[in-house]
Amino acid sequence: MKKITDEAFLKEVATKAKDSNVVSNYASYPPYSGSGVCDVCNRSLSGVKAYVVPNRVFYNSPKWRARFKSINFMATDADIERMRNLDTSQGSAVCENCIHMF
Repeated sequence: MKKITDEAFLKEVATKAKDSNVVSNYASYPPYSGSGVCDVCNRSLSGVKAYVVPNRVFYNSPKWRARFKSINFMATDADIERMRNLDTSQGSAVCENCIHMF
């Protein structure tokens, strides 16, 4: 499986966002405000538009799972389930470049 760098990923996402006519329901997610990083790409969220994606949606996203496994090529679905079970937060912070996954 091909390992994707964060820079290449962000470039690909930006291109898809510009070319896409698909309407997402991301506007239904509450806005994220504060510091920290995107839980998908680790981009700084300081001063950028971001959303709080409920954990149920975040961990079940096929696009996020594929991205996570491409970066952590040893990761399995069982590993992701363990992560979800240990996550006690209300949701995951996701930047506008990555929100299309949800």
